[in-house]
Amino acid sequence: MTLKAETPLVWTKSSYSTDEGPDCVEVATTPATVLVRDSKTPHGPRLTLTPTAWAAFIETMHPAWTKSSYSSDDGPSCVEAAATPNHILVRDSKTPHGPRLTLTPTAWATFLPYASRTR
Repeated sequence: MTLKAETPLVWTKSSYSTDEGPDCVEVATTPATVLVRDSKTPHGPRLTLTPTAWAAFIETMHPAWTKSSYSSDDGPSCVEAAATPNHILVRDSKTPHGPRLTLTPTAWATFLPYASRTR
């Protein structure tokens, strides 16, 4: 029986990671998995995900934000919402890296009719 040599993994450091910072994450892919590790401990434990789970994780980290139709670029009511697999996120569009309100889809559905009422 002939054994094939395993193809070495190619690790890519996250663009959010720095050499000095605590956010040192690297990712490698195979046809069936996505592997994640701490770049400061390359021989340490690895998180193994399916490509589908990885895609859901990325969508959660970088959701597609939609600005409220009631918001304007110069007004005080600048609200954006984004849907992730299990939550609805709400933020102030003028502070995109600030805090986010996280709601369940049920709570969001209950809130929308109240927020949509014309005064």
